[in-house]
Amino acid sequence: MGVWSIVWDACLDPFSQFRMRRQLQREFDTEVERLQAELARMTRERDQAVQKNSELSQDLLAVREQRDRVTTAHRNSERMLVHVLGQRNEAWHEEDTLRAR
Repeated sequence: MGVWSIVWDACLDPFSQFRMRRQLQREFDTEVERLQAELARMTRERDQAVQKNSELSQDLLAVREQRDRVTTAHRNSERMLVHVLGQRNEAWHEEDTLRAR
């Protein structure tokens, strides 16, 4: 409270002071209600974001597991392909060796 507030209050009659205090209290209560509503809205938004984050994390984990399975299958097929090509090359080499004799 500043000096002017004290001087202003001293100039007002008791009823005017009462009305001013009541008006200030209403403004204060309105601001508190507005802030409570904003806090409730932000809390809901935060909870929704946490839920969405949880769902996305689960989805990401499922995609990574699927990618790893595909990668393992791909590696296995590559190994098999290399093995088959190696056998083919050995067979061709043996055939070439037999023809050369």
